[in-house]
Amino acid sequence: MNLRKFFALVFLINAFAFHAYADQDLSPGQLSRLKAAKGLIGDADSRSLQEAADELRTSPDTEGALQILEAVAAVYVELVRDYALDDSTARVRLLDKIRMNMAYFQMGGPDSEGPQESDLNILIRRKLKEHLSSELRNNPKLFYSLE
Repeated sequence: MNLRKFFALVFLINAFAFHAYADQDLSPGQLSRLKAAKGLIGDADSRSLQEAADELRTSPDTEGALQILEAVAAVYVELVRDYALDDSTARVRLLDKIRMNMAYFQMGGPDSEGPQESDLNILIRRKLKEHLSSELRNNPKLFYSLE
């Protein structure tokens, strides 16, 4: 066996071992919920399932981060349906806007709407609040207060 084939084989074995190990951090139920949320978002999210799982694993609260992803996916599906968005670029922009509003909450943005807010941002924040439990919104690992 030449050296190049040997190193390719070692690389493949390590890659499969890494992916098998990495998926162990998520329970089967969590992995199933992640797949469902990614399925709802579809092609608007360019991250692979593995990248999304890795992101969840690096979160200070994996379960809470998964609940946030599920809330984002639920709001996304509702708004795509309500606005009948057929254009993939519009769906990507919508998902980005939902994520920005979620980040706004997570970084300590107030729950109230200011006079300068767009109607879409107000709608997104209201829908996100409907899908996030108050317990999760009060989780200091995931939601920060500037107070």
